[in-house]
Amino acid sequence: MSAIWSEVVSIAAATLAHSLWQGVLVAAGLALVLAQGNRLSSRVRYLAACVALLLLLAAPVATFGWLVQQTPSSVPTGNELVTPDLADIPGQQVAAPNLATNKTAGRSWRRIEPFVVSVWLLGVAALAGWHLLGWWRLRCWTQDDLAPASAVWQERFQRLVERLEITTSVVLRFSHRVDVPMVVGWLRPVVLVPVSLVGGLPAEQLELILLHELAHVRRFDYLVNLLQIGAETLLFFHPAAWWIGAVVRREREHCCDDLVVSHGGSALVYARALLQLEEMQPVIPIPIPAPTATTGPLLARIQRLTGGVPMTRYHSFWPRLAGVVLVAVLLVGGSFMAVAAQANNSADGEFSPMSALALAASASARQTTEGDFRLREQDERYLAQLDVARHDGGESRLGCTLTATEFDRILSSEAAVTVEREAGRFTFQSETRTRGTFTFEPSAEFIDFLGDRDIDVDDPAELFVMGAVGMTRDWVKVLDDLRGHLDADDIVAAGIHGLTREFVAGIGDAGFDDEEFDSYLAMRIHGLDGDQLRDMRQAGLELDDADAALAFRIHGLDADYIADMQQAGLDVDSETLLSCKIHGVGPEYIKSVREAGFDLDAEALLAWKIHGVKPRQAEAMREAGFADATAEDLLAWKIHGLTPALAEGLREAGVEINDAEELLAMKIHGVTPEYVAALHELEVGGLDAENLLAARIHGVSTRWVETLQKKGIDLPLDQLVKLKMSGVEL
Repeated sequence: MSAIWSEVVSIAAATLAHSLWQGVLVAAGLALVLAQGNRLSSRVRYLAACVALLLLLAAPVATFGWLVQQTPSSVPTGNELVTPDLADIPGQQVAAPNLATNKTAGRSWRRIEPFVVSVWLLGVAALAGWHLLGWWRLRCWTQDDLAPASAVWQERFQRLVERLEITTSVVLRFSHRVDVPMVVGWLRPVVLVPVSLVGGLPAEQLELILLHELAHVRRFDYLVNLLQIGAETLLFFHPAAWWIGAVVRREREHCCDDLVVSHGGSALVYARALLQLEEMQPVIPIPIPAPTATTGPLLARIQRLTGGVPMTRYHSFWPRLAGVVLVAVLLVGGSFMAVAAQANNSADGEFSPMSALALAASASARQTTEGDFRLREQDERYLAQLDVARHDGGESRLGCTLTATEFDRILSSEAAVTVEREAGRFTFQSETRTRGTFTFEPSAEFIDFLGDRDIDVDDPAELFVMGAVGMTRDWVKVLDDLRGHLDADDIVAAGIHGLTREFVAGIGDAGFDDEEFDSYLAMRIHGLDGDQLRDMRQAGLELDDADAALAFRIHGLDADYIADMQQAGLDVDSETLLSCKIHGVGPEYIKSVREAGFDLDAEALLAWKIHGVKPRQAEAMREAGFADATAEDLLAWKIHGLTPALAEGLREAGVEINDAEELLAMKIHGVTPEYVAALHELEVGGLDAENLLAARIHGVSTRWVETLQKKGIDLPLDQLVKLKMSGVEL
């Protein structure tokens, strides 16, 4: 047995050594595919990454099987050493893990084989345990603290399912445990949504987030995620496995983003939803083995959705980095293979480190941005609509504001026309009167200026956006002062979302003249300007700070809603109004509650709405004989799941119920029609409401009663309770 185990360990170690150069080849092939950049769609890149992941797993399995076949079938006994005759196998050398005639390097390798395999097994076990911890946490999330979605959201969710033509049964649940939306399961997938998002995101944005999660369901991303976790666990030591896994995650999110936009979602609204979702997301220390809405580089996804930058970073930086990593892994693998030399060393099996260097050199970043343009006038503004080919095969669009002179020059000239911006130079070459191609060359002086302010820009895409939006040195200084320390992403965000001097001045005129950069950007993203701030104040809202104004804007708390609530007789402070708006307490709900005979204040209305108490439930309880039920009774019944069915069942079992409070106590302590019926079968007397409650509270079970009766003790229920309280146990 020890000899067989030694053979297995030796083959496993050789397989791990071979996996190094095999992973290099697979990753190099994927890097070459990704280097095609804009010519490939996100679906093609995702498929290529998945194929690479499968190859990465299949190669070691095939190698292990091949090495097993090459191992001699006879097993040495005792201390006997068997040396196969390599001459018997024509045209190749055979892996012989225990070959006594190996050179000194081979003997050194054999000595460390158990150590290599042991370290690998420990690493796999540790990662598997880490992922199992994630699975356990995910299982808890799918079972605990779940709340069924409201009828409104169920209806919206079903429409989204039908829009994506998903035939699988998908369930929507709100959870207090999860921090981000996610999909759990495959056969019966569940979309988990944090309860905080229901009140934290506008309905339109939340619908797009749900559409993104359903895109994961439609694409069966949960299964691919399992494959990915398996590959990263088994090949944890290989940088190629982690890099390929990162590509799979990124392109998976791009595919789902494209699916959201292609099915009617607004790219801008969706980008805003992603941005706000990221701001609400805490750090999650335990891995979550499920696709979520916040996976992938957020800025890249938002830029890709909103306009417009050619995301060259991910098709230049990553291949370069991959090349460096591959060379390092190749050298390590070469060292192992030199001492392990168990497989064939033909020229076809070698991998030159120079190929990885050539790959890195061929993937250098472009210094210019190219695309098509179209001239148009919009709202008395002169624009060059810039269309840049994206790496998913689509186009990103960004408007470049022109002066009237620049517009006329491009419109009338057949020659190339240059337009200078502080961030760089645009060159427009007309092909027709209003259409043509353009190039953008970043300005070295502008880059130096940013560098002097400790703002590092190494991506031409960022400079392209700065040039298109007309970013100036003076405006960068103002933004930098607002931010405290500005980075390139902040400038890009300000440019994409149109954070201008005029906007900041309007916010200041409305009384918010000392805000931070993030506050101005958030107000711009959510469409909150100076005029709307003044309207809010005139409507009576208390605007203590920008965060309060943003909350009112995000949740749609406007002058019309305030007037309607006041007309409905609910005149409360701004914070209470916001809570009412978030939880759906509106004039119609207030009217229906009053028609049911309840005149509730704002706090009671919120409690009813949060717990799902509906006015028609009051009518049902009255029909069940509880005409004196109060608003507090209805709330308590809803919280504890009490329905008229319990009252009907107890009455059919012969129990007279005096009031609503008594019925609630029975529900809480478990007095059920089945319990009463079982006592009737045992012919126990005195089954009134008071005795039944006492029996359940003190643990009088039907089995205990039956045991007493078998011993000749036959007592009414009140005496059975006293007997139980005295401590009699049988």
